[in-house]
Amino acid sequence: MMTIGQFIPLTKLPRNLGCFDYQIKPELISQIKVGQVIKIPFGKREVWGCFVGLIEKSTFENIKAIDKIETLTELDSFQLEFLKWFSKYYYYSLGSTFKLMQPERPLKKQGLRESHDANDYIAIEFKPETQIKKIAQTILNNKEEKYWLADFDKNVKWSLYLELVKNSQLHSLSSDAGQAKKQIFILFPEVSLAQSFYQSLPRDIQNESRLAIGDNMKTKNKAYQIWSDIKDNKCKLIVGTRSTCFYLTQNIGTIVVDSAESGDYKQWDQSPYYDSIEILRKAQSFLKNKLILTTTKPRIEDTFVFKQENYQYIALGDKQKQNIIVVDMKKEQKRKFFFLSYQAEAALDDCIENNKQALIIINKMGLFSKLVCSDCGYEAHCEKCELPMMVNEQGELECRHCKLTIKAPTACPKCGNIKLQGRGAGLAQIKKELSQQYTCSENLADKKAQVLLSTGQYMNPGELKDIDVVIFAYFDSLIYLTDFNSNFRLYNFVQNIIEGLNKPQKIIIQTHFPNNEVFKFINNNYSFLYNNEISARKEHYYPPFCTLIKLFFQHHDKKICSAEAARLYAELLVRVKNIGGSISEPYLYYLNKIRKRYRYILTIKLPPCDLNKENELLSTVPDFWSIDKNPKDLL
Repeated sequence: MMTIGQFIPLTKLPRNLGCFDYQIKPELISQIKVGQVIKIPFGKREVWGCFVGLIEKSTFENIKAIDKIETLTELDSFQLEFLKWFSKYYYYSLGSTFKLMQPERPLKKQGLRESHDANDYIAIEFKPETQIKKIAQTILNNKEEKYWLADFDKNVKWSLYLELVKNSQLHSLSSDAGQAKKQIFILFPEVSLAQSFYQSLPRDIQNESRLAIGDNMKTKNKAYQIWSDIKDNKCKLIVGTRSTCFYLTQNIGTIVVDSAESGDYKQWDQSPYYDSIEILRKAQSFLKNKLILTTTKPRIEDTFVFKQENYQYIALGDKQKQNIIVVDMKKEQKRKFFFLSYQAEAALDDCIENNKQALIIINKMGLFSKLVCSDCGYEAHCEKCELPMMVNEQGELECRHCKLTIKAPTACPKCGNIKLQGRGAGLAQIKKELSQQYTCSENLADKKAQVLLSTGQYMNPGELKDIDVVIFAYFDSLIYLTDFNSNFRLYNFVQNIIEGLNKPQKIIIQTHFPNNEVFKFINNNYSFLYNNEISARKEHYYPPFCTLIKLFFQHHDKKICSAEAARLYAELLVRVKNIGGSISEPYLYYLNKIRKRYRYILTIKLPPCDLNKENELLSTVPDFWSIDKNPKDLL
């Protein structure tokens, strides 16, 4: 008589599929245990499958048999529990989740070679201060497990990470005698930050560490070797980015999340749309290890969790008070430079006279943000995504989103007017104007330039230490986006730049929206913003007071896209209401098109409910719809 076993195949599957049943010969039962990954027949091929247990009866027809045991590896109890939770929480198939956790084994084993471009990272000088050593020892020796580390002093933050690495081995050996050494896992929001930290480590620690990012994980050999070393506890430190959270094992003793406010911890470009911080919090609840989130301005929902779950607060340094001036551009008269206010122009002149550098932030590229006809109102739009095209430095029309570039028309295609106008000055236009009087550069490391210009994206804090004045010239496009998370994103954008400064400088923010709530709190502590935002979210029923789910469907035909969205909305409406939730009517994505396809969105708000009810609701959503749980925005 055959015994029936359930397996999770290591292959990507539709999200409503779970375990598969197989017959196991009686003489093989003693050779297999829960978590073991063995070869199983699957369709017309063989794949690896994780054994999850025995059952008495199967609902499958024509069950295939396993007649030999060929083992690849074994998932520990944490990994198996984590796999099941992730699949259920993000409504993603067990097989697809398993594939995220287990790199494909290469057919030919080759040596592992790590190569790093020296230009991709900046060397860090660690500062072994006595106070930092005490903080590291306190965290590791304290019975408390969860910490919020406010890194007001950026210069010592990574030194603390190094001390945690050094002390974690001593701590695990003294507290867990006879057990396996515990590893420390440090997650960074960007590849360049992870590289910088790893490459700056002392050589002896670096030899016992693994850098699980980018080029290191591109080939099957590299990815599999790094994964194996982590799983087999052959390294004491793992440095990675958001996807590395799938490599956690029960050997992890400490988890550190650097710059936890970063939006890069949320997967945004492909399914599953997971949140690494959410995953790490769940992993900590399974493992009961140390979890340290490092940030001075946590996401609103994270601060809510900090307060609810009594995270221990530790401050590195003190928050510096900045001299921030908010200028209402609606009240400004025309001046020498049309894009600068009186205060900004005066501050810039003083800065140059004192042989200091100024930084101007313009959140727009190119010469102009759009090309219009003053006679008929024509505006040049991208044929792929239907968004306004900017005028780039070469005088061409360029789409900021799909990067399509075409020759600018010499006359209006609609009425023939030859006096087309560029509107909304961009970085290149402002640089052109300023270059008539000052030495300007977009290279923030250029020490000879009097004025540095940037969009504010991907700035290295080390490049800002010699800046004397910062002028936010154009960034109103971040203000008027209607979204539940827009105020935090705006605050985070401004504070990221301010915190990168070496000392308190003069900061001038120019805006046409001076009454925006963010500017009321920009000079105060983060707590003012949090209290305002959490009250608004509670009133309007947004996270953390509900479960928010964004569904979207894409198609090149707008009518088909609209009709499918209307169909699913009608199907879900009653189901959502039956479990106490609400669903929005279908709406078009604000960018109109993504990669030549229209996108229609439905948003669902659910009260705290059992995951089984949530999954039952989502089971009606076809596979060609994308599901984004707890999205960064609803745009």
